Amino acid sequence: MVTLRTQEMESKYQEHKRAEWPTGFCPLCEKESKKDFGFWKVVENSFPYDQIAKIHHLLLPLRHVTGKELRAEELEELSMIRDSFVNAGYDWVIEPTEKNKSLPDHFHLHLIIGK
Repeated sequence: MVTLRTQEMESKYQEHKRAEWPTGFCPLCEKESKKDFGFWKVVENSFPYDQIAKIHHLLLPLRHVTGKELRAEELEELSMIRDSFVNAGYDWVIEPTEKNKSLPDHFHLHLIIGK
């Protein structure tokens, strides 16, 4: 399996994924915000892509929704955030494909500052 995490971080991540969460629990919804916007927040990634990232944040909507459920005003603000905040401070924005999303029910983008 190809991963952007070190073997140690990938092991921690896989162990965490196997843990049973209560029904309806979303670990992203519970994350403390580092930066707030109107419809979005930036949070620390607990399991960063530490092979490539010096800093690894996540950008996620405040609502627990998939990408297909985002409203026009959320998409408009996302565009503004990407054009200004993200482009000014990060090297990459990563969005996994559907088959690789570990939390497909809560849309999120990976914000990376490279090593």
